[in-house]
Amino acid sequence: MPPSDSRAASDPPREASPPPGGRGWSRPFRALARGLHGGRRARFAAGAAVAGLLVGGWFLFRDDEPSPAELQRHALALLDEADDLDRRGEALDVARRLEALDYRDPEFAGALPFIQGIVAFRDARDLEESQRERQYLIAERMLRECESRALVAERRAEWAFALGMSLHRVGKASEARPLLEEALRSWGPGRLEAAVSLTDIYLDLKTPEILAEALALNEGVVAHPALAPAQRDRAYLQRAQILLGLERGAEAEDILRTQVSDEASSNLATIVFRGRTMMAERKYREALELLKPVAADLGLEQSYPRQAMFLMGLCATELEDTDAAVNYFERTAEKYPRSHEGLAASFRCAVLLRKSGRHEESLGAYQRALEQVRRTEDFRNRWLDLDEFRNEILEAWNGWVEGGAFEEAIGLARLMAPLFPETQAAELAARANQRWAEELEREFASASFAERIELARRLRARWRLSGEAFAELARLRRASAEYGEALWMSAEHFRHGHDFEMALEQVTRFINTRPPKLLSVALVRRGETLFDLNRLDDALAHFQRVVDAYPSSPVAFEAAYAIGACHLERNDVDAAERAWRELLASQELTPAAKEWRNALFSLGRLMYHRAALAEREARSVPAAEELDPTGQAASASEAFDRWAEASRRLGEFAERYPEDSRAVEARYLLARSLQHSAELPRRRLRKAETENARREEFLKMQRLLQRAKGELAALLRDLTKLDETGSLDDFGDEILRNVYFELGHNAYAMENHEEALAHYAIASNHYPQAAQVLVAYIQMTNCYDRLHRPDEARSMIEQAKVIINGMPDRTFEDRSTNMTRAEWQDAVERLRRLHRAAWDDAGGR
Repeated sequence: MPPSDSRAASDPPREASPPPGGRGWSRPFRALARGLHGGRRARFAAGAAVAGLLVGGWFLFRDDEPSPAELQRHALALLDEADDLDRRGEALDVARRLEALDYRDPEFAGALPFIQGIVAFRDARDLEESQRERQYLIAERMLRECESRALVAERRAEWAFALGMSLHRVGKASEARPLLEEALRSWGPGRLEAAVSLTDIYLDLKTPEILAEALALNEGVVAHPALAPAQRDRAYLQRAQILLGLERGAEAEDILRTQVSDEASSNLATIVFRGRTMMAERKYREALELLKPVAADLGLEQSYPRQAMFLMGLCATELEDTDAAVNYFERTAEKYPRSHEGLAASFRCAVLLRKSGRHEESLGAYQRALEQVRRTEDFRNRWLDLDEFRNEILEAWNGWVEGGAFEEAIGLARLMAPLFPETQAAELAARANQRWAEELEREFASASFAERIELARRLRARWRLSGEAFAELARLRRASAEYGEALWMSAEHFRHGHDFEMALEQVTRFINTRPPKLLSVALVRRGETLFDLNRLDDALAHFQRVVDAYPSSPVAFEAAYAIGACHLERNDVDAAERAWRELLASQELTPAAKEWRNALFSLGRLMYHRAALAEREARSVPAAEELDPTGQAASASEAFDRWAEASRRLGEFAERYPEDSRAVEARYLLARSLQHSAELPRRRLRKAETENARREEFLKMQRLLQRAKGELAALLRDLTKLDETGSLDDFGDEILRNVYFELGHNAYAMENHEEALAHYAIASNHYPQAAQVLVAYIQMTNCYDRLHRPDEARSMIEQAKVIINGMPDRTFEDRSTNMTRAEWQDAVERLRRLHRAAWDDAGGR
């Protein structure tokens, strides 16, 4: 309904105010007043100059010229006259010039922004649809300024009407509603227009109670005595909409048939409404055909073409023609982006695209819809309910997260505010990042080693992004009780991502909140993070404080274990050993506890390495007893004691916790400990004086080596399976390589020389570039010697010489050998000469 129609049909305007100062205003004087501050129409230059002198120098001639108060009254009077562009321009010019002079009426301090707001409001109604919103926004700003300064009671009704209508036109329906309801009661000239606009607002709210109010309001509009024919048709179309919303379709159709004029029946509004009634009757193909010409209409009034195009998208959706529906919705959103239909079309398009698996396009459509939401309090859309909007956005987020489309879920979460509270949007973004990281962890667990290299990089990066997302959530929750929880998640995720500096910062912030829960755990986590940063002294002191502060808490055991790890990293192995022994001896800790398990493994591994160190020390002590009768024996005894304990500890660990990720290492170190332990009965065997003593020591040695063989064979089987699936990492591959060669060494120690030769051959074929191959060839030489096969022994030596020369330099940099290429060449040459001499002594050629 055009604004001019509603004003013509309403109460007559008030009479103009008397001219300022009681004097008549001549036409030339009015022309001067219009030229005070320019305008949209051309002004006479002379008139503008004189007007400037008139207003600028009024205080010099106040007996003869109008005062600012008089000029303000005149501008207000112009607004009260029959409205036209000239009067509005003249009133606006006066108001702007008085604003420039910083004039304030003590009785009506908001008069000048009131004038400017009313002029902007009336100007907007004369503009084309695409240009109106800017003017309505100006009107809103000036009328709010008027209220903040001071609004007089006699101008309140018109102010409420103008501000309410402006707010409604820019989409702030919740703020517009009470003002329009006030104007409906108090502002006669705008009563009809206010009623029509309020009906539109009520229609958008959609609830039965509100629609009942809209119907009552519509009845008053229809009964207005001065209603023009076009206004009457519009009012009856509104009534039909209301009845359709109340699911009274037959009454709505009856209204169209009996109350809407023949002329209106063929206009766009009526056609669109008839299309909607067809849709209500599920006649979607008929509705599509009816709406097509309306959607194609190129007239100035585009409200009905955009409705028609959107409704065609709904019809295509119901007909399950997704491509056509997406096309209609995209055209609607592109052509009418800031309209009710444009937003709803973007929304419907996003839903269809998501359900079709076109996730990236769907996210773009959601973005177009969400960007139009400024404040949820103002959200009104005749095609889309706020709850439906929110529910679908959450459904999309959940669907993408569950379906693994994490990038789209995170992108959607970042767009959710202000449709959702900022904290809720940030939480959903953080949760999606977390779920993505967790999914990458699951992929990592089942991936091949080659795949894990790239996955590990992506996984750490995603955990860091999750840490950042929870840090942002914590920032938004700073004043809430959930602040600490977000900090804790942020700290944990940064640590997973190996950003230890940020993890330390976040866990420290968490501790500073003095949380009622998790404080002791957080203190341990802070110590672990200091350990990760290699700040060992700080970490050690921190763990000790935890033990002292929480002696009876489970966290004290975590800290106690970590104290041992700190000591080990600081090369204080005695202190590390003491810490872990104390844990294992604790009456309050059982094997089910994580700390007990960790201490058992760590102590077993430490015993193995300490035994190896003691053995090296024993070798460095001069063998001749006359030079050192006690040193070598003491070191050897210590080594064997530690090998024995390592075997016991690691065996228990492997038996109790076979699924632990460290079980492979434990089993390998167990096998090696058993092999080393077998050396003790071997030495005793050499010194045994009786047959029974020799037999007893031989059986002990065989039992230890047989047990070692069993562990090595099982490891070979398990690690080979992992290797075949590509799941073996570098450490596991190193153990597998060692197992191949150790099986040969073990068979040699058991004097099973044929078996040893077979294992050495297999190992050498698997790892031809490994430094252990050289040891294997020397051992194969010894095996052939023991088997009295000198030709094969000599052949092994010659092959070893060739292999040494062909090996790449990196082989001799491997930690499995501490000899250079030249040293290996010398060693093999010495062996060759020894064998040659032995063969010559035996009478060979």
